[in-house]
This record gives sequence, structure tokens and C-alpha cells, in this order.
Amino acid sequence: MQTDAIPMTKSISNLMLPESHTPLPLNSSTTDVSRQLSRIQSNVTWEENFYETTRLITGLYLFPVFCVAGIIGNMLAFIVFVRAKQKSSTNIYLTTLALSDTFKLLCDFLYFITVLLEYIGKSDASDTVFGTLYPYAHYILNFSVCNTAWLTVSVAIERYIYMKWPERAVTMCTITRAKITCCVVWLSSMLIAVPFVLRYQKTTENFNGTLSVTDLWSDKNFTTPFVLFQNIIRSLVPLMVLVIVNGWIIKELWKMSRRGYRRPLDCKNRVTIMLVAIIIAFLVCVTPDAIISLKNFGYADATYLVRGIREITDLLLCLNSAINFFLYFGFNKVFRDNFKQVFCKRPPYEHVSIKEDGVT
Repeated sequence: MQTDAIPMTKSISNLMLPESHTPLPLNSSTTDVSRQLSRIQSNVTWEENFYETTRLITGLYLFPVFCVAGIIGNMLAFIVFVRAKQKSSTNIYLTTLALSDTFKLLCDFLYFITVLLEYIGKSDASDTVFGTLYPYAHYILNFSVCNTAWLTVSVAIERYIYMKWPERAVTMCTITRAKITCCVVWLSSMLIAVPFVLRYQKTTENFNGTLSVTDLWSDKNFTTPFVLFQNIIRSLVPLMVLVIVNGWIIKELWKMSRRGYRRPLDCKNRVTIMLVAIIIAFLVCVTPDAIISLKNFGYADATYLVRGIREITDLLLCLNSAINFFLYFGFNKVFRDNFKQVFCKRPPYEHVSIKEDGVT
């Protein structure tokens, strides 16, 4: 996600979540979205029209749908994992992943609120509220993106160990080690994102939420290497590791399908296929943003075409945080049965117990 520096003083309405988003020119005399869309389609270049139309569709319509569905889905998944009778290391990873994705979606939902307030002519209220919230939300956003990436890497590596060395996995992939790994990932992500807390400061001469960039973030000697470091740590390295590990997992699945297995191992394979789907979704959703970020495309000085593309890549990041519950439900029958047991009070289905791999 974009993290380049912005001008020294800029209204919070121009600092919306995710950061790469900037507001459309607004006509405060109307709240009719269709009239807004008609306005932006005239007397502008095709690139500007592409950007403004894309931002309207993503920010006002798609973001709230993805955020609400994702937050509800992640909370449902969290409850199912926590209340699972058969605990496993995989459950620990997926539980913490649900929390991390929820934090990301809450920040994304603030972006929708900002767009909505502007379209109904409440820009002053937007400036006041988000002038207070944005510096903290900006930190949470960057922390959660990095955290989600490395939690996905962790569960992928664990799954490969299960596939490659099932006997060793019993002692290597324990619940205790999963908890320690999750704690290390969370703390590391929080520390790496600390400079984002120091990025903005509220100007004392204004009382409408106006923010300015701190001296630290105005220094290119700091921002250039730090932004590059962030892009490598939270995008490039996780993507490279996941491509390799996912390839290994798929290879092991192919070998197993050639030999054939009894039902207990088929249950394990279904869990593995579910995790492969999660990894593929991560790769598809995160790669476009990683590419455009690593190419060091700025936003404030970017073309309208690049801004429009960033609207789409930010939406894909939102989708990545919202989709996991539906993958669990679609690929994992055990998860569906536990979901029905928790929320519909149905008796549990008698599944074959797989102690070393029990995932709801």
C-alpha cells in the first residue's frame, strides 16, 4: 500500500484511508451521486474520468460491502475457532489472522465514511473527526497489513511441514509454538510500523482536524529508505516465500493424489486445499499493490491513471482481508459443521479425529 510522503499541510479530507485515496472534487450544493458521476464524466480527460469513476465505485459502493461482510465473517470465524473443542496450531494462526484482518477492515471502513461524508456535503465534520482518528488508524492499517502477510506465511510453512514430514510435525507444530510465533509476528509488525505513529501532527492554528507531516517524514533521507524497507518486508518477501511454499504444498498434494489415501488423510488434504486457496487469494490480491508500490509510484504527484489503478489495488487488499471466512466455509466441511454447532445448536458430526492436524 502506498506510503509516500504528502505535502506539509493538507486537510484530512485529502488523507483518507487507505492512504493512497484522495477525494474527488465535490459540489457541496448537491448530494445526488448520479449527478456527481455525470459531472465528472464531462470536461475531463479519460484518465481523470477513469480515476474519479473508479474512486466513486470503489469508495462509495464496494468498500462498505467488503468491509461489513468481512468484519462479520472474521468475527464469526474467530468465535468458531475459539470455541472449537479440538484445538490445533492451525486454529491459532487462523484465529489471530481473523483479528488482524478485522483491524484492517475497520480502517478501510473509515475510508468509506470519509467518502460518504464528502458526498453528502459534510466535509467539515469529516475533517474534524478524521483529523483526530487518522494518525492512529494509519498506524493500525500499516501494522495489520504487515501482520496479515507474515501470519499467512507462518501458516503456509506449518502446512508444508505437515505435508512433508507428518511424523515430525506432531512435535514441531505444537499449539505452544504457534502461540509464540503469532506473538512474535504481532510484536514485530507493531514495532516495524512505529514510525507511522510519528508521521502526522495536528496543527495548533486550526481546529478543524488539519494535519501536517512531521519533520521526520519530511526528510527524504528517512522516508525513501524506510518506505522501501516497508514494501520489501510486508510485500515482496512474503510474496516470494508464499509462491515457493505454495508450490511445494501443491507438489505434495499431487504426489498424494497419485498414491491415494484413506479417509483420515483425505480430511487433512481438504484442510490443506483450503489453506492453498487462502494463499492463492493473498497472492492475487496483494501482488498488484506490491508491484505498483515497489515501482515507487507516488500518489500526490501521480497521474490520474496511476491513481485509478491504486483505487483498484487498495480494493483488492480490502478483499483479501474479507474473503477468508468464505474460503473456510466453502472448502472445510469440519468448519461448516462446527459453525452450525455453535450458531445453530446442531449436534456435531462424528468426524475422524486427527490429533496432529485438528482444524475446525
